[in-house]
Amino acid sequence: MVLCQTLAAQSLPLPADSGLRIDGLVELRAGWSTRDGESVLDAQRLQLDASWRSSAWSLTARAHSQRTRGLDVQAAEEGRMDALHVDRDFGACRLRIGLQTVVWGQADTLRVLDVVNPLDRREAYFGEWETKRLPLAMLNAECLVGEESFQWLWIPQPRFDRLPSAQGRFAAPDATQWLHDSSIPVTPAGLPSATRLGDGSLGLQWAGRANRIDYTLNALHGWEPVLRADAVPGAGYLARPHRALMLGGSFSAALADVVVRGEYAAQRHVTDYVMADAGLPSATEVNRRSWLVAADRASGPWWLSMQVFDSQSDGAGSVLTPARQSMLTLAVRRSLLRDRLSVGARLGFDTVRHARYWLMDARYEISEQWLAKLSVEQFGGAEDSFGYWRAQNRAWVTLRHAF
Repeated sequence: MVLCQTLAAQSLPLPADSGLRIDGLVELRAGWSTRDGESVLDAQRLQLDASWRSSAWSLTARAHSQRTRGLDVQAAEEGRMDALHVDRDFGACRLRIGLQTVVWGQADTLRVLDVVNPLDRREAYFGEWETKRLPLAMLNAECLVGEESFQWLWIPQPRFDRLPSAQGRFAAPDATQWLHDSSIPVTPAGLPSATRLGDGSLGLQWAGRANRIDYTLNALHGWEPVLRADAVPGAGYLARPHRALMLGGSFSAALADVVVRGEYAAQRHVTDYVMADAGLPSATEVNRRSWLVAADRASGPWWLSMQVFDSQSDGAGSVLTPARQSMLTLAVRRSLLRDRLSVGARLGFDTVRHARYWLMDARYEISEQWLAKLSVEQFGGAEDSFGYWRAQNRAWVTLRHAF
């Protein structure tokens, strides 16, 4: 289970050792449908990491090359930089400039505050969550103010979610794709530029502690992760970027051996779609409120977690996604063989759309360099649950070698 670790409670990480360090990994993933045995995933990934540090400066780079088959109609081959940034330590302040990923909040596979980076949604909520976030070029400054900290993000690079095609295994409801399938032209227009100062995004986070409760206050004014399809008389539709504002916060408190945590986000000017008189989708704006409350308990080799999530908009109802989304998540993990073997399960229930998701996995550290993983997961029920899932049932294996 991948748990997002908030950047608020800690300073920006730097390599522990001075000098140059180069690491890498090779990962192979293969998956099959447990219904008919059809291959549903065949992926190979090569990743290289390099870091260098002096007394006050550090440089970090990460790149990968990957080939994936089974998620969409055609195989996808890509190579990209996942990180390329310079860090400067000023004592009470840290500055990071370059391509990077910032995680807000600690929600497990659900996004409340974690909205800084766009996502690769070709595999929806399945698969490895840590590889879904797409990096952004930004300026990331964090300063300590007593026992509290302030984080400031300036993001000049515009980037949007990577969506599957309409024929993809994890195709998601999308207005632009729906119009294309209906032979209605959609033309990109007014795309933001990294060279225009007014096209940048701004993020702020204040983190502190009061009465043994860790908390954050968050704000982000930036581009929505998906282009908005606006109807233009006589010109069909234009796919244009649209700004939205997110205000929220989080808390975390330890009660004996149980950690209670929560997140809240209010989003304003969020794009939604209603059906116009002509039978075509029409873009509108709504306000959306999302919250999550969770409890985690670690006892010896056991780890237990429960999450309650709810998201609701003030619109009359969308033609693509439900006005309300609600989910209950239960998770358990057990370590064995001196922590070399880890087995776990996760259950998710969409209490509004009557859908369910479950995952069982086992991870075994063969050696310091080799890791093997077996996972079985299934989703069933309403196919429009959260707007991301289709009925799926698959088993997949992962073999990873670090060097």
